[in-house]
Amino acid sequence: MCSPALVRRYRNRISGALADRIDISLLVEQPAADSLSSEAGESSAAVRARVVAARKLALVRQGCMNAELSPAAIRRQARMTTAAKAALVAGHTRMGLSGRGHDRVLRVARTLADLHGEPGIDESHIAGALAYRRRGGE
Repeated sequence: MCSPALVRRYRNRISGALADRIDISLLVEQPAADSLSSEAGESSAAVRARVVAARKLALVRQGCMNAELSPAAIRRQARMTTAAKAALVAGHTRMGLSGRGHDRVLRVARTLADLHGEPGIDESHIAGALAYRRRGGE
């Protein structure tokens, strides 16, 4: 495990513009030994089936994957609830997102909704997408 100072030094080497192009950033901690000996989680086959279904939803809806949508197209395809819009505005303000960061959050939220088989983006999808954008102490 790296010291906090080493992690900070590494993060400072990545410019804001470069970091803004990274859709998902999260901390993965070492699992506890007892969790490794317990029952297995979701199977790879089940995860694969969900991903294939989500990709089909995106293709049927817009003819391409969410990652391939232009900023204008992702805003059109978002289909957010009122609560989701409010959560995005609050997250945008709290995290100081750029325009690119805002659109990346929408893309990830759209993908989360697709993975759940839902036609629209709700507050939980926005919250999940914002959580995946956390950097450092955010």
